Amino acid sequence: MASVPDGKLRLKEDGGARSFINFAFSSDARHLAYLKVTKDASGLWLLAMTGEAPPREIDKWVYSYQFAPGDKDLWYRTRCTEEGRRCDLMSLDLFDSAAKPLKLVEGVLGFRCAVSGERLLLTFPRFDTHSASDLGWLDLKSRQVHRGVDRYALPGAFFTDSAGTRVAYLVGERKREGVYVADLK
Repeated sequence: MASVPDGKLRLKEDGGARSFINFAFSSDARHLAYLKVTKDASGLWLLAMTGEAPPREIDKWVYSYQFAPGDKDLWYRTRCTEEGRRCDLMSLDLFDSAAKPLKLVEGVLGFRCAVSGERLLLTFPRFDTHSASDLGWLDLKSRQVHRGVDRYALPGAFFTDSAGTRVAYLVGERKREGVYVADLK
């Protein structure tokens, strides 16, 4: 990876062509997050696109990640069991270079953010099927997790409003198949 400040190419990270799995830029282009594979593990790394600071490893064995709206935090799933189906959802404050990752929720299969950045839609894996999950949500201000929105939800659930107060989803449970909409209080 390289940066081109003042038209001069500077190498920031060299791990070889097969070392980097994927990457994402923050919307303000100030940070680059990427998964890097070494001989011992894979890890989530973060690089500030300005300055001379080297990249830093955030965590090992990360399954998915994304920047929060407004680029204040980096969210990611790690410490997974059941082949990546049950993970800790972590958050890293990008404005505090000394910040340590904070655990938001345990046992998460997936997450999706409301446009406002105040709520996360959560999916929790089921033990009896790999094709459906249970739905919940997290209020990021209070850090309160709400489980039990519904069960046997199929992949693709989403917030229908920017505040994250309504969710639409499909249910695959026998005798309940259909499209559902739930209001979240």
